[in-house]
Amino acid sequence: MGHFHVRFTKDIITFESHNIHIIIKRNKEEYEKNVTVVLPEVIVDVKELTGFHEIRKSGNFITTKIVSGEVCNLEANGINRNLDSKIVLIESADPGYDFIFLEGIAGFITKYGGPNSHMAIRAFELGIPAVLGVGENMYNYLKVKKHINIDCSQRLIR
Repeated sequence: MGHFHVRFTKDIITFESHNIHIIIKRNKEEYEKNVTVVLPEVIVDVKELTGFHEIRKSGNFITTKIVSGEVCNLEANGINRNLDSKIVLIESADPGYDFIFLEGIAGFITKYGGPNSHMAIRAFELGIPAVLGVGENMYNYLKVKKHINIDCSQRLIR
């Protein structure tokens, strides 16, 4: 992470190295203070910038099946990986991810998405267990897991 703003790069010759270190230190402190601020995933109203209640999302479960499998995070592992019998994690699945249905996946989970999305409809058509729109907290929790169990009938992810 760089802590020297790009707008100062043209003036870098005029800065003394002592001043550059002070600026970088100050910017790093400012960054560390700001990174602790939690905002909602989607800001709907300007009032949410001063306070909000976080709602735990359970996601939209597709099918009533139960499935277990090794986790494959497409963002982290890329798409050049064997997806057969895996539970695939996708941050925001759009129709461009339709190829996963040809790979023999056990199921999939998305951070964003709803029951009327393209991926939800495809999962329903093909009878593939899926959970769409689990939210940031649950998605980040699942990203570090090696194995996941999805119970769509009970609306549970373990």
